[in-house]
Amino acid sequence: MNGIFNGGVMNNCNWVNGVVNNGLISGSTWTGGTFNNGKIDSSIWYNGIFKNGIFDNGIWENGIFHNGTFNDSTWNMGKFYNGSIFNSDWYEGEMFFGTVTNLKWHDGTWHNGIANLIDFYKGEIVK
Repeated sequence: MNGIFNGGVMNNCNWVNGVVNNGLISGSTWTGGTFNNGKIDSSIWYNGIFKNGIFDNGIWENGIFHNGTFNDSTWNMGKFYNGSIFNSDWYEGEMFFGTVTNLKWHDGTWHNGIANLIDFYKGEIVK
């Protein structure tokens, strides 16, 4: 898909580029564009900008995350700005302030934030 999507539900789709404003994306693949509000569930995120939503039960490959909730998911690369992370694995990338609970930090750069129940295996903490 390519274009603008305002609200609604997309199941088992491939989003190539464009803007999503509010809505639910489930069981899909996101390869580029901007996601504003709403929820992405059980999907793979390859690249793009995520703003103010919920990313749940998915795989994050790369991109920029601004605010929102990252839950029960795997983070592989990218930049995280603000927001909350729960019950997830972090493998690489940079976090610029966030609140995390029950996170396994495998590698990456932590610039600031609040950690609760974190297993820190490798990486760098920069204040």
